[in-house]
Amino acid sequence: METSKRILFVRTEGTFEEVLELESILSKMVKHDFRILIVNHTDVSGLTEKNWPIERVSVVELPNRDIWNANDHFWKMMFDGVQLSGK
Repeated sequence: METSKRILFVRTEGTFEEVLELESILSKMVKHDFRILIVNHTDVSGLTEKNWPIERVSVVELPNRDIWNANDHFWKMMFDGVQLSGK
């Protein structure tokens, strides 16, 4: 958290208050740029973006059905273009 230039944290299931606290804590711990992706599973039929007014946070809702298999194509879509760096 001190040497990476950019970090993406991914969390499933978080309330607005929990995510607000998480962003506040991470902003004190992470030296450079970071983003948080929150994925909540709710009663939606597809990938739904939410607009939470928290800096560095993106929130999406995915269908709450067989979350590890039925939503695989949504995860692939969200991470398209994201690269893992060993530096």
